[in-house]
Amino acid sequence: MSPMAVAACACDTSSRSHGTPGKRDSSRGRASRVHRAIVTSSSASCTTQAPQQPPGHPRRHAPGIPAHDTLPKSETQRNVAFACYGGSCGSCQDGRVPRIESTAARLAKLGFADGARAAQLIRQSPADLDDILEALVAVADPDQALVSLTRLIEREPAVLGTLRHDEGLRNRLLAVLGVSAALGDHFVRHPSHVAMLAEDRLGDARAELLRAVGAEPGESEPRAESGGHDALTALRVAYRGRLAHLAARDLTGRIGLQDVTSELSELAGAALEAALAVARTEVGAEDVRLAVIGMGKCGARELNYISDVDVIFVAEPREGADEAKALRTATRLAQAMMRGCTTTTSEGSLWEVDAGLRPEGRSGPLVRTLESHLAYYHRWAKTWEFQALLKARPVAGDLELGAAYVAAVNDMVWSAATREHFVEDVQAMRRRVEAHVRAEGDRQLKLGPGGCAT
Repeated sequence: MSPMAVAACACDTSSRSHGTPGKRDSSRGRASRVHRAIVTSSSASCTTQAPQQPPGHPRRHAPGIPAHDTLPKSETQRNVAFACYGGSCGSCQDGRVPRIESTAARLAKLGFADGARAAQLIRQSPADLDDILEALVAVADPDQALVSLTRLIEREPAVLGTLRHDEGLRNRLLAVLGVSAALGDHFVRHPSHVAMLAEDRLGDARAELLRAVGAEPGESEPRAESGGHDALTALRVAYRGRLAHLAARDLTGRIGLQDVTSELSELAGAALEAALAVARTEVGAEDVRLAVIGMGKCGARELNYISDVDVIFVAEPREGADEAKALRTATRLAQAMMRGCTTTTSEGSLWEVDAGLRPEGRSGPLVRTLESHLAYYHRWAKTWEFQALLKARPVAGDLELGAAYVAAVNDMVWSAATREHFVEDVQAMRRRVEAHVRAEGDRQLKLGPGGCAT
């Protein structure tokens, strides 16, 4: 058969060997059919071998469609699959116009949800993507990955050559692009971060994020070089580069779940430290020490990719400073740190910082001294508050003060089990949670049976 043969000779459905249209096959099955999705000049994908033409048998073509060996190569490679020779396939009736199958349909069979759009993106790409398709169809969302990849190549064409020569980097990048449009946007804005994915390990997250805002990691109370939008934007760029690197290792099976949640928690602590460095520059903190205590999943090193970050603030006036004034400074410092994480910039925001687990909840002061915290827990704290303290961990700020807080409350946490009606309180709280879950429907990912918090 001619080397300019068509992508599909689909005259009879009984002669086709492809799976059900739209059905997601195994990675190997998809990969084996990748090059039949885009027509090439060196292969034929007729499902039936064409016999030799008998002597005197004229070539036939569908009306209005030129003979295959007269088609330009580029048109054969990039456009819709053309009709086969009339009568040359065992399934074709002499003179009948065969059914035409498009590149879009082929791409849909390989796993692209929108084959027409995928075909258009591939056709419009400034570079040939045929050799990348095998890896593309293996990711969670090939359509999303293809959109981000074509945008990235348009922004930085050299990336494609790097991907072709580094299989590990290619697999990591495409895996990330296939699950997160936001991280895809990040790579388009910062293509130099693609090279980070080639590294198995990065340096210390706290040091990198502090340097990103112009602070010195070795100082006991780092201060950003400047405050405001520029510092917060730089923090987000550095954070997302680290996040993408972690996600790539996670998606390609290089690390397990426990390592992922632990690294996410440490990365959150580093971001809080950098945001606090920016806050010190904006507010000043000469008269007060401030510790940030991680609670919930952050404190327990169980953060996931979409968690908010629960914290409690503990402050102490420096020697000779007025306590009331120091607490006002600490409150402004804590508020500025929270804004540093939640404010939306040109690089987006990080996540919500939730201080609702503090004594008296949102009705209480944002910042207390250590003595004030302990007085509340001794006199007013409910059973669930002691349970929440099981996950308390100093994550940023004055770590010495944070460690003193955790040591002091730990003794109270374990003695709380001897309080009157402790078991009944725990059981009643669980019933309230279950009632809340039932009211929301059959499934609740966080609080339901087998959920994140059960």
